[in-house]
Amino acid sequence: MSLLSESVGSVDKVDFNDSKISLKLSNGSAEISSFDEQIFRVRVMIKDERDFSYAITNPDKINEEVKFDDLDSKIRFSTTKGHLEIYKYQFIVDLLNHSEKSLTKDDSLGTRFIGNELTVYKRLKEDEKFLGLGEKTGPLNKKGRAYVNWNTDQFAYSPDDDPMYCTTPFYLGVHKDGLYGVFLDSTYKSSFNFGASNDRFTSITVENGSLNIYYILGDSLAEITQAYCRLTGTQALPPKWSLGYQQCRYSYYPEHEIRNLARTFRDKKIPADVLYFDIHYMEDYKVFTFHNERFPDPKKLISDLKEDGFRSVVIVDPGIKVEKGYDAYEEGKDKGYFMKYPDGEDFAAQVWPGWSNFPDFTNPEVRDWWKDKIGYYTNLDITGIWNDMNEIASWGQSTPDLIINDYDGDKTSHKKARNVYGMQMARSTAEGIIQNKPNERPFVLTRSAYAGIQRFAAVWTGDNVSSDDHMLLGARMLAGMGLCGMAFAGNDAGGFVGETSGKLFARWIAQSAFTPFFRGHTMVNSTDAEPWSFGEEVEDVSRNFIELRYKLMPYIYSLFWEAHNNGMPIVRTLAYYWSNDSTVYDGAFENQYLFGDSIMVAPMRSDTDFVKIYFPQGVWYDLFTDEKYIGSEVSILEYEIAKYPLFARGGTFFTEQSLVQNTNENHDGVLKIHLYQGSTGSVFNFVHFEDDNISFDYKEDKYYQRTISYDPEKNELVFLSSEGKMESSFNKIQLIFHGFEIDNLSINGSEKSVREIKQYRFIGKISNFDPFYNDDDDGLHADQLPYVEFENEKGEIRVKW
Repeated sequence: MSLLSESVGSVDKVDFNDSKISLKLSNGSAEISSFDEQIFRVRVMIKDERDFSYAITNPDKINEEVKFDDLDSKIRFSTTKGHLEIYKYQFIVDLLNHSEKSLTKDDSLGTRFIGNELTVYKRLKEDEKFLGLGEKTGPLNKKGRAYVNWNTDQFAYSPDDDPMYCTTPFYLGVHKDGLYGVFLDSTYKSSFNFGASNDRFTSITVENGSLNIYYILGDSLAEITQAYCRLTGTQALPPKWSLGYQQCRYSYYPEHEIRNLARTFRDKKIPADVLYFDIHYMEDYKVFTFHNERFPDPKKLISDLKEDGFRSVVIVDPGIKVEKGYDAYEEGKDKGYFMKYPDGEDFAAQVWPGWSNFPDFTNPEVRDWWKDKIGYYTNLDITGIWNDMNEIASWGQSTPDLIINDYDGDKTSHKKARNVYGMQMARSTAEGIIQNKPNERPFVLTRSAYAGIQRFAAVWTGDNVSSDDHMLLGARMLAGMGLCGMAFAGNDAGGFVGETSGKLFARWIAQSAFTPFFRGHTMVNSTDAEPWSFGEEVEDVSRNFIELRYKLMPYIYSLFWEAHNNGMPIVRTLAYYWSNDSTVYDGAFENQYLFGDSIMVAPMRSDTDFVKIYFPQGVWYDLFTDEKYIGSEVSILEYEIAKYPLFARGGTFFTEQSLVQNTNENHDGVLKIHLYQGSTGSVFNFVHFEDDNISFDYKEDKYYQRTISYDPEKNELVFLSSEGKMESSFNKIQLIFHGFEIDNLSINGSEKSVREIKQYRFIGKISNFDPFYNDDDDGLHADQLPYVEFENEKGEIRVKW
């Protein structure tokens, strides 16, 4: 086999069958098809390979509404959204939008191979920017960098380390001619070069197998993400309790320590929903066990915690301890469920339990066995499971490539299976919880993942470090993950590795309160890192932002419903809305993001009280004071520890409820809607969603859903008639106007009196710890806000002013 680079050559033969094109190339073959009007698929092979995917939810779907033109020099494949052209003289691919502008075109090098390694080279446009790739370090715009997709345990990673724990080989391109998406569906080790070490091309490389690429058209980044989620699935709707504050440590034990933790949250009135059991809960680190002395009656403990409003999440790693008499080991060994060497010996590596075997989660029989084993936890009423160490991680970090994986009946080496191993473990875990608790939505948290993981689990960004750089990196990583369909994602607040300072912890809690997954976490042999661990001031600040998270729960839960329905992320890079605004890619502003449509977060360091903020086009309001900022401007603002740079977007609104201490506690029945004067350029729509917070009954229309529209031109807010079989838990609506001067207001044509809130606070005052400081006004409130209150009727409600 030659080790020189060879071209796949020219197109020698064209066959068109069942809306799919098959091409015979000089040195290989290719298949061209369309998934839907936005998505083309190009699969290039130099040797035959089964067409199978863990990522694609409907792999047999073919768009039959395509137009095929076999011209002299090229083949043209067209939908209503755009075109894919294949040049015959050399296999060159060009993606064009409906305006006939080229979005991404292969370089004249085309597609080439060295041995079994396949690479496609693409022309690099001068102004091109590259976003996405899921959980990756580095800047928001990946141009000039190269990345490897190979799931890796990156303990205490630096802000530029690569590869990481997850593989999501999907990126979005932005340039003056338009936008596009590229998804490489390959579980082999792969790489993306976005113009690193050359000024000519970008490239996509797979070390083996086919070059299986989906090209996605769209007029906005949102359209492209939603199309990608039609391919790989949308975020599973999580149980509401998993959206509350979660507290973890490596580790809380014995039993009295976790009981004391729960009691402290409630005594200090700091809202929280989830407490974690890390590896010390187990007997000798063996999964499916509890330590008899540390936790003598786990069922009662779990029940008592639940009674007090806490759900329990336990860590479950893939390593099964090699120990005679241990049922998980004996069953797995007897049934042949562990990954093996080619000679049939079970693969073993050292991890927390010592020498361990590893279930082959790419085997359907093993997944079914694992689902049964998960019943150990569901019988204790545990429906939250944390899958860690599933890259696979082991001491030495060098899992042999020759290990055999079943790969759903197509046996292969670990080189092909590694990137999907963690995803299939998370899948088995989620399906196991559902199998054993059929009408309770699971919460699964995973460290390792592949494209499509959002169908099964939330993802956190692994073993980060207690530093300002990591805190800001976390915001960029979540933006990249959101672009790639991973809506339920987060960082360990405070940082996992190292010692955090009080101010860093307070800043991190404030930032993380506006991320989808909200967990405080620190490692063994570090100082305590709970909200009360850094003194009274930090405790007050932390309480304020955790409380704000809970008050915004109607807004957050509705955002998750949107993510479940169409793939829209919760954390949205500013480029999502202003992709052609070069300033949003600037290193000074690349960490800023929108939380949903309506709240902008400007992450800031803890070692300064000043932050430079870019306000994109539009009108923006300081969340706490209603101070107005005009868009397309940069401001340097001061924020002492009690405050954080959060801004409401003019022309939108968000919802708020009364404070609760956990998501299962009843609110006061009043839904507050905060409406901000301005315009996004169109009518703003928001879908408010409620259900029972825990079950799958929403699939039987047992929910309450209502579309609310704000038309700034008409000065009108319209509540469409409610949908679903449930009643709202809110019997009243309080509409609060920000930035408006309102004299007259009508509801469904009837005059309604407008009242005024003299002072409105989203967060409470922190305690006065300085005896020489007696100013009672902390400046964290908005003044003289008009509002109106009315019954939440099921029919249409039209508010006009």
